[in-house]
Amino acid sequence: MVSDAVSAQFLFVRILTNVENGGTTLRSAKYHLLPADIRTPPNESIAPLLTSTSPSSPSLEGPLLSPDLPTLLLFECVLVYVTPEASVALIQWFADYSASSSVLGAVVYEMFGLNDSFGNVMVENLKVPFTPSTKSLRVDFVSFQVRGVSLPGVEPYPTFESLPQRFTRHEFTTSKALTLSEIRKTLVSYDESQRLVDLGRSQF
Repeated sequence: MVSDAVSAQFLFVRILTNVENGGTTLRSAKYHLLPADIRTPPNESIAPLLTSTSPSSPSLEGPLLSPDLPTLLLFECVLVYVTPEASVALIQWFADYSASSSVLGAVVYEMFGLNDSFGNVMVENLKVPFTPSTKSLRVDFVSFQVRGVSLPGVEPYPTFESLPQRFTRHEFTTSKALTLSEIRKTLVSYDESQRLVDLGRSQF
């Protein structure tokens, strides 16, 4: 019965959604998951996806992303991995596309202030390709030893005070940076904090 229920549920999802591009694209009447290489100019990567009508929603009038509706951009550990030029172009494209009468907001969650001793070690570790010798390192550092990763996005905003400039340079009216500690103290209730602590403990 379990396998039958799972099969029925999967079939139901497939009926309501349209999976494309080998599973990297998901379209439905209310949700769209679209792949894009944001390292390339937005007019080539983002515009073709968002400024055209969704093929899965023929009744939808106008582009997939309306410039007249309030829009929130969420960047979770994204911009830090692309060049400053690419991130500037990306944010500027959304700022230009959004109508002056609408509201455009953004939330960025990523590391900053990597110019101290700990940050320098992390950045250098990210650059090092994995070799058998790294097995002698602590397990929590092994994940940093692969792929030769760089973080070009941290360079323009080295300090906490410089973070809001990412958006004020694009004429956002308000931009503010908060640390995780400040968010926990000012925006998360005590009960919710305790729930998260208990949830973390239950994983061990």
